Amino acid sequence: MLSKTLPKSSTIVDRKNLSRVILGTHVFGSKPDDFCFKIMDLFTAAGGNIFDTAAAYGNGSSESCIGRWLKNKNRENFVICSKCGNPEFKDGLYFRHRLTRKDMTEDLENSFKNLQTDYIDIYFVHKDDPSVPVAEIIDFLNEYTAKGAIRHLGASNWTLQRIGEANAYAEKKGLKGFEFSELAFSLKENSTEGWGENERVLEMNKTEFTGYMQNQMPVFGYNSQAYGYFYKNFNLPENEMEGSVTNRAAVTRLKEICTKTGLDMRTALFATYFGSGLNTFPVVSASTVEHFVELLESFGAVLDRKDAEYVLGERFY
Repeated sequence: MLSKTLPKSSTIVDRKNLSRVILGTHVFGSKPDDFCFKIMDLFTAAGGNIFDTAAAYGNGSSESCIGRWLKNKNRENFVICSKCGNPEFKDGLYFRHRLTRKDMTEDLENSFKNLQTDYIDIYFVHKDDPSVPVAEIIDFLNEYTAKGAIRHLGASNWTLQRIGEANAYAEKKGLKGFEFSELAFSLKENSTEGWGENERVLEMNKTEFTGYMQNQMPVFGYNSQAYGYFYKNFNLPENEMEGSVTNRAAVTRLKEICTKTGLDMRTALFATYFGSGLNTFPVVSASTVEHFVELLESFGAVLDRKDAEYVLGERFY
C-alpha cells in the first residue's frame, strides 16, 4: 500500500519541515514531461518536498522540466535545490573548473530562468576547486542571499575541511555560510566508480562521516540506491554476488538485519541510513513509475543504532 506520508525531519527551511527523502531529478529533461510530472506528483502526494537539480543536469533541461511543473503549483510548498560550478568537459575529459564569478553568475541566472522562480531555497556549489579562495565564493553567494534570491547555501562534493574554512570566513565577516552538504553516501563502497575520475565527486568516508556525526550538518546523500546493486544481489549467495569482497559482505549484513527485523530489503536499506546517527537525507530516483511507487513504500522504518552500525560496518564506524 502506498505510503501516505514520507517521514519528516526536524530540519526546517523557511518554516517547512524537510521531508527525510529528496527527489533526484538528474534525468529530468531527457524523459517525457508526462513521466517526470507523474514522479513529482507521486513524490509530493506522499509528503515529499525537496527537489535536487543542477544547472549542469541536461544543460538546464532538468531545471526547465521542474519549472514547467511548478507553474501550476504553490511554489512556497517546495524546497528547490540547484547547483552552480560543475566543471567544464571537452571530449568527455575534464577541462577546467567553473568557479569564477562569471561562471557562477551564468549558472545562477540560467537556473532562475529555467526554474521560472525568483529564488532558490538551497543553492549548492557543485564541485570544489581548492585553488579558489573560499572568500571569493562566499562573497559572491552572499550578494544573492542579501537580496533573498538564495535562501540557504550548500556545498556539494566539498570536504568538511574546506566547508569549515568557508564557514569560518563567513562567520568572521558576518555573512551566510554553508548550512548543507551533498556527497555520495551509500552502503556500497565506491558507488560512483563507473563515473570515472573526471567527475571530481566526493564519497563519504570515515573521516567525513565522523565529522558529520559531530556537527550534525544536514547531509544530502546521493547514490543511496547504488544503481540497484543491493536489489540485484540480495537473493544470491555471497559467492555469486557481483562486486568487491567489501560490498558482498555489506549485502550479507543487510540480509541478516532483514531476517532479524522482518523488514524487506529496500526498507532495511533506508532504515540503515536513517538509523546511522547522521542527519542524512537520501536522494532517490526511479526509471519507471511502477518502481517509484514501490520505492515510496520503503521509507517508514528506522533501524536501532546498533543494527545500523552493524550494517554500515567498519567503513564508517
